[in-house]
Amino acid sequence: STPSATDPFSIRGNMISEIFSAAFAIALIFVSYSYSGWNAAVYIIEEIKNPGRSLPMAMIGGTLFVTVIYTLLQFVFMKHVPVAELVGQVNVGSLATQKMLGNNVGDLFSLSISLLLISGISAMIWIGPRVTSTMAKDFTIWRFFRARDNAIPLRAIWLQFIITTILLLTGTFEQILIYCGFLLTLSTLITVIGVFKIRNDHKRYPKHPGRFKSPFFPLFQIIFIIFSMGMILFVFTERPREAILGSGNLLLGVIIWYIDKNLKRKLFKK
Repeated sequence: STPSATDPFSIRGNMISEIFSAAFAIALIFVSYSYSGWNAAVYIIEEIKNPGRSLPMAMIGGTLFVTVIYTLLQFVFMKHVPVAELVGQVNVGSLATQKMLGNNVGDLFSLSISLLLISGISAMIWIGPRVTSTMAKDFTIWRFFRARDNAIPLRAIWLQFIITTILLLTGTFEQILIYCGFLLTLSTLITVIGVFKIRNDHKRYPKHPGRFKSPFFPLFQIIFIIFSMGMILFVFTERPREAILGSGNLLLGVIIWYIDKNLKRKLFKK
């Protein structure tokens, strides 16, 4: 007999096929933005008191909190707005609020989201240039963007402004999200792979009491690597332009690193 739409085995099969579909992988790129703050605390580790204790709490606790809030939010959206009306929509929160509380409240919700995004932009303006300024201390080729201790990295801020302007003028909202999300996923994938090398390189990274050890290693790292590689693969097949641009961005970083390495070698010889 043909399985019905309410057959639990049929529903389970559909869910599994959707999880391994290209659409699901692309959707994870958008979802990843909700969890992108898990590594932001690392950028300001020099300004954190007792990072061995505070940093794991901030990263693990923040991720768990966002997971619960994000899941509950999606439950509310799916409960009050039909799936057919959500397809292709960007302002999902506004649609859900209009369904629940009316058009006026929906417009107010959109305004609130805009204000929250402004606060997010403020955080990135604070963190981003400081990452560039810190890189400038270690790499000769970036020394123009180096700032004095406890000084505002003005040159790095202007660099970030120029890059952001170029992105806004050359791509659509969806293209920018996928491009940046792809690049973030690729970067975090390489970072997590680097954890294996750090743990095995005892001579360069000796053990000490304040060192944080990931529980159940390498279970969570392997799960993250598998999902990240799946997302990257599907973006290459479904959105090749954004994937090629993101890969080219990373390749440009490797080339600059290689040039800087040779430049340091020549300066050392002199």
